[in-house]
Amino acid sequence: MNCCLARRIMPLLGANRKQMAEASTKRPLRAIHQFHAGSAVGDGITNGMLFTRRLLREFGLHSEIYAIDPPAALRNDIHPHTGYTGSFGRADELLLVHYSMGHQAHAWIDAVTCPKILIYHNITPVEYLNDEPSRRGAAAGRQQLALWAETITSRTRQKPFISILTDSDFNKKDLLDLGYTEAHLPIETLPLLIDLTFHENKIGTAKAEALHDAAPAAQLLFVGRLAPHKCQHELILALAALRPRLSRPVRLTLVGGGNAPYRDTVQALALHERLADAVQITGKVSDNELGQLYRSADLFVCLSEHEGFCMPLIEAAVHQIPILAYAGGGAIAETMGEGGLLLTRKDPIEIAAAAKLGRAASQSGAV
Repeated sequence: MNCCLARRIMPLLGANRKQMAEASTKRPLRAIHQFHAGSAVGDGITNGMLFTRRLLREFGLHSEIYAIDPPAALRNDIHPHTGYTGSFGRADELLLVHYSMGHQAHAWIDAVTCPKILIYHNITPVEYLNDEPSRRGAAAGRQQLALWAETITSRTRQKPFISILTDSDFNKKDLLDLGYTEAHLPIETLPLLIDLTFHENKIGTAKAEALHDAAPAAQLLFVGRLAPHKCQHELILALAALRPRLSRPVRLTLVGGGNAPYRDTVQALALHERLADAVQITGKVSDNELGQLYRSADLFVCLSEHEGFCMPLIEAAVHQIPILAYAGGGAIAETMGEGGLLLTRKDPIEIAAAAKLGRAASQSGAV
């Protein structure tokens, strides 16, 4: 991981030599900080920033993380962005700007005059969102990306960033579609940095007590925010098709917070399909609880329509859980590679058959 980070970020510091020339003649780089508008315990981008900070500090660099309104539980690790002093123009530091949604700090980003690298994690398209605040945030984010692209391609204005990183080629294509060009600014793909050791330490954790049954059920798992484009409702339909095809009980656990109206829709569908006793919606869970749920799972199933990276696929792979996923879901096929079984369409009967095959592979030890 350290080599990967150094190999990708450090060359980018010299990619725009004209902008970096003055800094290199004055003093060497001493600090790389990070900013993301949002932060939350257990959030994928937040965890990635914390891991990146640890690696940067191991390189001997000063490194802090900033956000608009960090939660109290993270205040020792993430600072309010208004306390960042890089806006005074230090030439020996760099700011990594993580971007995944529109927010109210765009002007602050532009005002920071030290060199900056944009790290794009994708913005969910508006058509996949069904609540107005999310739709407004997504629209504002894409508008801001378009404005930055216009500035970058202009020959008359200073570029807001010296380079761009995306955590998947899918996200890189998204930027190219928005008007970014590699002729005007380097754009590199660097997969989301994940602390594999953290997840490996959870592998030996005891099974979750809530999943102990007299006759243990086959456990299907999905981890992701409750949202229509994550398609938890289709997992309910797949479970309905799978249940009569197995000789033992089967249960589905859905992990993640999010959209309350959509949660009601998923629960109503489970009730309609007579699956209320077989579906567990946990909401957000602690790291230890998540490790227990991965440990208890027989199969990880993802039918999401849109993912910029999909970190739970990596987590499931670390826990050596067979994976079944829909190939059309954005970066899913790119992230998973050959680490699981990909579906080219989402017919409940076909999903049930593939899930049964995946569970059989789990029982035999073949992944």
